[in-house]
Amino acid sequence: MAQPKNAAKSTKQQPAGKGKPAAAPKKGK
Repeated sequence: MAQPKNAAKSTKQQPAGKGKPAAAPKKGK
């Protein structure tokens, strides 16, 4: 979280992987 570049990648990959099964359990958790 200290890295703005890493956080931006995680936030961008979360919405992009909405239709992915790996992103579903991560968001529901």
